Amino acid sequence: MNSPLIQRFSSRTQRLDHTILTKYLKQARRYHRIAGYFTSSLFEIAGEYIDSIDDVRIVCNSDVRSEDIKVAKIQESKLLGRLNDLPVEAESLLNRPRYKWLYEFLGNHPNAIRVAPDDFCGFVHGKAGVIELHDGRRIGFMGSMNETRAGWQAHYEIVWSDESPEGVDWIQAEFDALWAKAVPLPRAVVQGVGRRAHRIEIELGEQPDDDSLAPAALVESPMYREGLSLSP
Repeated sequence: MNSPLIQRFSSRTQRLDHTILTKYLKQARRYHRIAGYFTSSLFEIAGEYIDSIDDVRIVCNSDVRSEDIKVAKIQESKLLGRLNDLPVEAESLLNRPRYKWLYEFLGNHPNAIRVAPDDFCGFVHGKAGVIELHDGRRIGFMGSMNETRAGWQAHYEIVWSDESPEGVDWIQAEFDALWAKAVPLPRAVVQGVGRRAHRIEIELGEQPDDDSLAPAALVESPMYREGLSLSP
């Protein structure tokens, strides 16, 4: 018996990560997602499936405007500031497995995540996606959940899935429009994720003067972590 073209789900009555996300991702060859917010916590519930999909594309918001994107260093600095909103010491300790998953994923899929400038269509708050299975079946969905573990598992969220060709095509067109205007993550941001994934603290003891500190230590300084930089 064929499944209905349109289905409605609520986290009040069902586990959304089971009824939509992992159920289909384990069979998927393509995953295109308008995420709103995206965090590495997603890999706690779907990392093994997402990493095995050849065509993964996620577009999320950035708090970056298009004039900033024209100047690569400004874009990089603002996104570094977003990455470092929380203290790196606690984040690296508590969420190291997430960062390892994300860093490895970005290594295997270097163009999978893009950020959309705010002034293209405003802050990216809509959430939708298209999952294409190996047998050619396509599932489109729209809902309130961000691409995070809490969005799929913890919060009250609702999802509407649609397998009609016109419904899936409509969601795909929205994704394609955002993806075309979005920009890849800067290399510095990817390197920042890698540092959090493999961060080790070493006690050096008291240093006789500032010149004895390796320049690389500056990468952990508040100035750098907040997205600021010095002129030459």
